[in-house]
Amino acid sequence: MNIAFVTTYNARNVSNWSGLGYYISKSLEDNGNNMNYFGDLDMKIAPLDFFKKVYYTQIARKKYAIERTVATAKSYA
Repeated sequence: MNIAFVTTYNARNVSNWSGLGYYISKSLEDNGNNMNYFGDLDMKIAPLDFFKKVYYTQIARKKYAIERTVATAKSYA
C-alpha cells in the first residue's frame, strides 16, 4: 500500500514530537507499506480563522483548533 505521511515537521527525525511520527511511520513501513513523506509544512492562518480563534477562546471560552480548519488544510495542499 502507498501511504502519504504528511506532517508539519520532519517525521524521519526521531527527536521531533518525542519520536511519535518517526515510530508511527517506521511501523507502517515495517509492515510492508511504501511511505511517501511530506514534511516541514508551514501553516498559513487565514484571517477569518484568526478571528474565529480569538472569538472562541476569548469570548465564548471554548477551544478552537485552528490547525484543523479547511483553510489550513488547503494551505498545506
